[in-house]
Amino acid sequence: MSTAPEHFARLLAGSLPGLADGHRESLARYLTLVQDYSRVLNLTAFSTPDQLVYELVGEALRLLDLAAVPAGASVVDLGSGNGSPVVPLAVVCPDVRFTAVEARQRRSAFLRTVQAMLSLANLEVCAIRSEDLARARPASFDIVIARAYARPAALLAHSRLLLKPGGEVRGFAGPSLESVSAAAGRLGFTLAAAYAYELGGPQRHVYRLVMDAARAV
Repeated sequence: MSTAPEHFARLLAGSLPGLADGHRESLARYLTLVQDYSRVLNLTAFSTPDQLVYELVGEALRLLDLAAVPAGASVVDLGSGNGSPVVPLAVVCPDVRFTAVEARQRRSAFLRTVQAMLSLANLEVCAIRSEDLARARPASFDIVIARAYARPAALLAHSRLLLKPGGEVRGFAGPSLESVSAAAGRLGFTLAAAYAYELGGPQRHVYRLVMDAARAV
């Protein structure tokens, strides 16, 4: 049975008290849509309302703790899948332009449904592979975000093609940042910020990398 948006809104108010009322209502509707569509699309392994709140919304908003996203910035989310982190960020950052990249047709259709139901004018959904987007729109974005997209080396290789000079990557890692740091060094990125935290399991990290403008493609 689906969880009512009102219940998700109460959970969001308790776990993320800084959310504006309108943002909380939109995020509650988003979580209800994820729950409903997961029955046929297998969008996430998380099933309880608490898990959905913490893992899809709370985790996405951690990317904002690394640094503010400037108004007017262009942000691309690679492998958007169930919409996290791009949908929560688009909700709480209405003055930032977001692009969700998801090659799987049924999941990109789900993302378009979310975009329409939440009236997210600042969110574009592209049913395309990241490599094809890089060929069509090279050096077009200020920030790349991703969660469980690919190994760090592949993520950063694709990001270099998509980012403007001096652009950045924000992402998630497990207990160690070693593979992220190694890939960053090889591909011309500097680790600008990171922090570790725990959420009912092994330690996790969020990180922010800045691309060396001199090595931009």
